[in-house]
Amino acid sequence: MKSFGFIRIKLIIACIFIVSCQKEKVPVEAKSIDEAYKFIIGEWKWEKTESQARGQEIPTVLTPHSENKTKLFVFKSDKSAVLIENGAEVDHYNFNIATSSQLTGTEHGKNELILQLINSSDELQTKAYFLIIQRNKMFMSDRLSTTISYYR
Repeated sequence: MKSFGFIRIKLIIACIFIVSCQKEKVPVEAKSIDEAYKFIIGEWKWEKTESQARGQEIPTVLTPHSENKTKLFVFKSDKSAVLIENGAEVDHYNFNIATSSQLTGTEHGKNELILQLINSSDELQTKAYFLIIQRNKMFMSDRLSTTISYYR
């Protein structure tokens, strides 16, 4: 009988220890600018680019295999980014993450995250993408015809 009570106390202590050691819950998808900045830092490997023009029934899908090239996007905490293709740096950017309402000055509609990429050598070459970013996946879309997917 004493051993059963001792086992029960050990189980209670183990449960308390397990519950207290659980990690902080990390959101699956960035919903705010702060979360997006935290998620985006690091290396992102190109998975595919999907394009579908108006009237085109089947989208064009480009992959590292179909294009015989690798792409790596590296986002740094100083808000700079480097695009690397086949091991060579091809573009340097400064980046900004904003919401669609910040960029348009309006509060109506869905407030989505926007990634702005400003080319370091030519600021006129600025690109803006709707951004969906998760822990291990990132989608950049122009919402017209192209979505680029990256993974970690």
